[in-house]
Amino acid sequence: MIFYETKHRIIQSIKDIIEQISKTRYLVIAKEITKKWESIYGTTADNMLTWLKSDKNRYQKGEMIIILNGFQEIKNKNISEKIINTFKILKNSLSFKESILVTSQIYKIKKNKLYRYMLKNKEQ
Repeated sequence: MIFYETKHRIIQSIKDIIEQISKTRYLVIAKEITKKWESIYGTTADNMLTWLKSDKNRYQKGEMIIILNGFQEIKNKNISEKIINTFKILKNSLSFKESILVTSQIYKIKKNKLYRYMLKNKEQ
């Protein structure tokens, strides 16, 4: 997402991003684009707020654009011990497939991810 922001609202906009989206979301602030004093800085929202507040000259003058990195699904999220234990308990009463289905519904995780994990770690 790309936003044009004024010097009066830039700090509050970064605070809103931290509060409503995530303090770890990557963003870039581009200031005075296509001008002699052009500056571009990118970091996480939390660090951006600290960086802006550390020097008023960074936000007191000029036109600013906020470029916010889009949402990215966490692909390497580990299966917790709690999920594994639930699966094992269910497996005592249900089939492998049914245990996967119920566990995935309880913890709101993808069946395929849980299925692949459990097949890979069947010895546990």
